[in-house]
Amino acid sequence: MGPALRTEQRTGQPRKTAHFQEGRDTVTYLSQTPDGLQERLDADPDLLLFAPPSIDMYLRTAWARDPGMFCSLALTLMTLPSPGMAATALADVVTDDCDQAADLEPLLPPDPRAEEGAKRVLAAIAIAVSLKLKEGSLQHPGVWAEVAERLSRTPARSLPALGVLVTDLASHRAVLDEQQLRLCGLAARRLLGNLWTEPPAPASRLAITAVIQTAASDLTATEKLLRRAVESPQLEERGFNDLDSMTSEVSELMDLLPDLAEELYVAVLSHTETSSASTQLGSGSVLTLVSNRRQDFDAGKYPLVEHFPAVLRSHLPRALSVLTRLAVAGRDLPEHSAVLENRTFVIIEDGSRRRDFASLYAGSDPTDLLDAYQDFAVTVTETQAQALSEALTSSPQAAVVWRRTLRAAAANPALAASLVSEPADVVTQLLIPDLVGPACELISAVHPTLEPAEAARLESAILSIRPAASHHEQGGLEQRGYRRLVSALSAEHLTSPSLTADRAAPDPAFDADPMAWSGEERAETAEEDPADAEVRQLTAALSSFASTYLNGTASSDDIASAEHTATRLEAALPQTQSVDLRTQAEDALADAAEIWTRSAQTPSAILSHARTLLLSASRSPRPEPTPQNATSNLSIPQGPRTEAARGLGQLAGIPAQYNPEVTHALLALTADPVGAIRHTVALIAPSVAVSDTGTAWEILEHLAEHDIDDAVLAATVTMACFRMNDAQRGASILATVMGRAAPRPGRDTAASACATAAGLLWIHHATPGTDTALTSMITRWPDGSTWSGCLHELRVSGALTHDNDTVRRRALRLMQQLAEPALDRTRHALIQYRTLTDAEREQFKNTARLLDHIASQLYYASGGVPNSTPPTTKEARLVDEAQPLIKLLSATPIARTAHHLVRMCVRMIDQRPQETLLTVRDIITQVGAQSGYTADTLGVGTCVTFVERILADHRSLLRSPDNLTALRQICDAFIDAGWPQAHKLVFGIEQIFR
Repeated sequence: MGPALRTEQRTGQPRKTAHFQEGRDTVTYLSQTPDGLQERLDADPDLLLFAPPSIDMYLRTAWARDPGMFCSLALTLMTLPSPGMAATALADVVTDDCDQAADLEPLLPPDPRAEEGAKRVLAAIAIAVSLKLKEGSLQHPGVWAEVAERLSRTPARSLPALGVLVTDLASHRAVLDEQQLRLCGLAARRLLGNLWTEPPAPASRLAITAVIQTAASDLTATEKLLRRAVESPQLEERGFNDLDSMTSEVSELMDLLPDLAEELYVAVLSHTETSSASTQLGSGSVLTLVSNRRQDFDAGKYPLVEHFPAVLRSHLPRALSVLTRLAVAGRDLPEHSAVLENRTFVIIEDGSRRRDFASLYAGSDPTDLLDAYQDFAVTVTETQAQALSEALTSSPQAAVVWRRTLRAAAANPALAASLVSEPADVVTQLLIPDLVGPACELISAVHPTLEPAEAARLESAILSIRPAASHHEQGGLEQRGYRRLVSALSAEHLTSPSLTADRAAPDPAFDADPMAWSGEERAETAEEDPADAEVRQLTAALSSFASTYLNGTASSDDIASAEHTATRLEAALPQTQSVDLRTQAEDALADAAEIWTRSAQTPSAILSHARTLLLSASRSPRPEPTPQNATSNLSIPQGPRTEAARGLGQLAGIPAQYNPEVTHALLALTADPVGAIRHTVALIAPSVAVSDTGTAWEILEHLAEHDIDDAVLAATVTMACFRMNDAQRGASILATVMGRAAPRPGRDTAASACATAAGLLWIHHATPGTDTALTSMITRWPDGSTWSGCLHELRVSGALTHDNDTVRRRALRLMQQLAEPALDRTRHALIQYRTLTDAEREQFKNTARLLDHIASQLYYASGGVPNSTPPTTKEARLVDEAQPLIKLLSATPIARTAHHLVRMCVRMIDQRPQETLLTVRDIITQVGAQSGYTADTLGVGTCVTFVERILADHRSLLRSPDNLTALRQICDAFIDAGWPQAHKLVFGIEQIFR
């Protein structure tokens, strides 16, 4: 063992002094044998942490002597058991000292036998290039454009290094000269072409951005490639994934490739994605967000709409072309030529008079573009108005574009003057069906401002299209068009007696419907029977009372007033023959009576009246049973029996109002065919117990034994175990329901209620029989849905941090009993995952959720909330007592579970630094890569923060070789996953040890 890299194995203390002398000694020592560095790192990988200056000096000397031998050394080092940090050391040297791509030839491409090692080295080099580009410290940026081009010749074999180099060089293209940019652009296009042969993935979006950023290097090749994205079938197959990257760069595309940018607008905004197949937002394993193809495609449209005002300002003819192409949609439509100011305008008659209404097309992307155009045209200056007029003449434009132009001209005199300096031309040239309305708006705006001669010419033009008398009488389309023009003229400024007379003359057909839209005559209704009218009025008053107090308690005055109204309604009801009115009245009476029973302050006479009404309502045939309402769900069927169940239960809590009739009615409702009513009866059992404990238990026992509705059974168990003040009898009902229940998705299920009740009764009270019930349920129901409620209630009830040692032990033991078989099943399922059926995969997800629920409840019980205060003594004690469970969960190959445990360790780092360091190491090395945690943004962010805190606040821990190794293993895992944050952290460790 040489002197330079000696570790103090006998004392466990690494040497951290005399770095430069050691570096010289190291070079001398390692140069004695070809495999010196490999041998030393193989024997002691931790040298990469505490002796980086020495290793760096050796590597730089090796590069200076022979880059080819350096590359061979790099490939050799990649055969180490933990090569991650070695790769970062190599990358740091190469990115500083490499000044020609030829020096890396052994890696571009490597011998097939060393391909994996070369990919690892190149990935580390690419990340180092990225970091130094962003810091502005990269020595020879052009070299890496050449390297990227070399890698792009075999793109499939060159990932991820090629992707990183292309992405970051393109985004920092200002540091590249023309030739280097050409190489970078070529590499970007090759990369994208290769990615387009693979299934849609986020990587293609980054490549598209890089291609656009390097487009100036070869505009023709860039347009040829990117045009594929907006053509069939690729638009339909990949648009949901790719287009957002193109539309977000539409400004640059419009400047560089205007033809492509126009095609992008038309293709994207005219396409309707119909697939609702799910997609994943981002690549996270910890926090998985789900979207769908339609939403993703529509999100890609948003940047086009947002950027359109800028397109109008800088590329007006293109903008008009986009609007016209979207409106015409490839149809063969007639055209109209209009001559204004000796300029010929061609207008495509697109039928937009029938659809250009914001109220009908609000939220439509083409309509948003038209709105943006109209807003732009309203504000143009005289010079801009002239440019707009010229753009309108440059090619045929859709009528809808002209509609918006004329409306803007009505509000902008500069635009009106540029388009039609002779107002009469509006009538003689622009009066086609699609433009009648906007033309009238323009005439209405300009007529009051005209000189007498101009006004006379305009009025004369309108008179020239006045229909003959026969047409006038028929009220045809010509007459309607003429009437609209006449109505647009200002009465105060009219000079023509004929037009003045026509404007003043009534035209019932036009006045009733100036837009010529058909309408329906309102049907005549017969006078209502007085008895029905009274019932309707009283019902409306009572319904208003019920609506006002839908979820609250009514005031005494309002209750008294409503009761008076109800009495009158009961008296009037026999007089009506209308079934509908009778139904509405019965509903209103039941609603009002239930509201009266909510307040204990309601006078007894009114409560007695409510009881009478509710007993009657309990016998109502409504709500009628259907297959949909046979079981309870979020929709509560409306009808008198629904209110009767609630109201009679509330009355039962007042002993003076409870009688055998109420008992009989409640027992009858226990067997009601509507699930929501039975659910209500279960919930009001504790209220019934105030007056009649026996009947209350009879209700719960009947439901437990006979009901088939999961929600009803869940409510039955919860009421029996926690609201009836007899835990033992409640446990008996729990056992009955447990024998009939089965696990289902959701928390409010019978199985979940049984698990929660048994868990709380056993852990807090050691209720006899509940431990046996728990054991049975753990075996039968190994899913997250069943146990999530129980685990949540254990935490919020304080069981995990309870002052009673026995309560805490029972809580942690239950978690352990749930976790052990769940972990076994999860491991087994992952081994066979490819062969699992859909049902088995769903069961796997449920089991994985159970493990995650356990980990998350531990984390939150230890005080893990955002911006939380330092851990309390109880919280630290929990982490100590839960070590066996934490160790078990650390082997769970689920990213979310790993994240909860790592976050708990980060929280406890100051209280238990060594324990947390070793626990995080165990999690990362056991399941970090398998679960996807080390590839997750949240994972790397949390763990980098954890390592930084160890280095900053607990550096003395690293005097122990075991702790030093643990830190290196954590860093290695995230370096292997390719995270720049991890590389950057390792680059800074040298300074820490100095």
